Amino acid sequence: MQIANFTEATRILNAYIPRPLNIRAVYNLDTIRALAAFVGNPQNNFRVLHVAGTSGKTSTSYYAAALLKAAGKKVGLTVSPHITSINERVQIGLVPLPEQTFCAELGLFMDEVEKSGLKPTYFEIMMAFAYWEFARQKVDFAVVEVGLGGLLDGSNIVTRDDKVCVITDIGFDHMGVLGHSLPEIATQKAGIIHANNAVFMHEQSDEVMEVVRATCERAPASLHLVAAERDVALPFLPLYQQRNIALAEDAVAFALGSALQPQQIVEAAKVHIPGRMETFTVGEKTVVLDGAHNPQKLQAMAESMRAAYPDTAMAALVGFVQSKEVSLDENAQIVTALAPDVLVTAFGATQEHGAPSIDADVVATAFQAAGAKTEIVADHHKAIEALMARPEPVAIITGSLYLVSYLRPFILALAQPV
Repeated sequence: MQIANFTEATRILNAYIPRPLNIRAVYNLDTIRALAAFVGNPQNNFRVLHVAGTSGKTSTSYYAAALLKAAGKKVGLTVSPHITSINERVQIGLVPLPEQTFCAELGLFMDEVEKSGLKPTYFEIMMAFAYWEFARQKVDFAVVEVGLGGLLDGSNIVTRDDKVCVITDIGFDHMGVLGHSLPEIATQKAGIIHANNAVFMHEQSDEVMEVVRATCERAPASLHLVAAERDVALPFLPLYQQRNIALAEDAVAFALGSALQPQQIVEAAKVHIPGRMETFTVGEKTVVLDGAHNPQKLQAMAESMRAAYPDTAMAALVGFVQSKEVSLDENAQIVTALAPDVLVTAFGATQEHGAPSIDADVVATAFQAAGAKTEIVADHHKAIEALMARPEPVAIITGSLYLVSYLRPFILALAQPV
């Protein structure tokens, strides 16, 4: 199959988004296992660090890949969703495949998909393609971010017993699929743990730890809790990112079988992570893009913003993806406490899940109830202009990684990262 560019690749892949959207109907491993087997089970050709959790998955994945790279290893990285371009899902040495390479390789892979006779989803294709490409590139390690949950996620097909599992902070998210209690959700996240794996995580709530410990005993797998105190201080990182890189440090050191050098840690800590407290200067204004979308993530972002910009007035531009699990009222309270002047916008259908944003009027009503002064700006260009015209020296764009993916190109056209 010939694929000319990212636009054509996106059009082809969008045809594999389930319509009508029913995540439960496709939330199993049957198809991706068959597809991986058809192309030779490439996921077992290299060491894997498998990252699950609710908050911090992508950041921890980037830090783990950066630490492996700093240690001299050839590393693949796959994350989701992508922020600016689809090739962020297939990175070698923290560099997304160039457009021409990505499209040529994806074309070859789509030929295999067609030969298989299978009907995979968008996410299953991208996950299998990442594994396939990492094998072709002969990486030493692959860092793989879970898409949804863990137990039945398309990434969960690695059978090597030297896999390293990394579990970030677990909270309430995707409850329509993963369950409505922390033990239910933790069971899904801990589903990445297989026999003889090593598992790394921070100490979490008793409900979460009971599930993880029981899963490790059954596997069996070894559980390693990460210490809060670190040997290398990284004061330039946001507070929540210090927690994420600490988790990555311990997991990578174990995978390498040796301690990381301080300079390697400092180097890795400077990796650029799109959409996670990503900071730009636009004129005299500081603009921060953060894809936090649930109370746990928004609270972590808010605490880090207050620490980074104490006693500084802030304004926010928000939008939230349409989902039964969005705690809109709680989200509004957290953001309003940080930035009482709020602009509300909307966005269309998202990547593999196909869900659009919550109606701007509904979001504005929730923020007004939380005490915010709100304004709805539907047009993205005008929303950015309105945000830049605000008097506050710090502006935050938050509420969804999909919102960030829509608005980031506008900000890139105006500024450079700090």
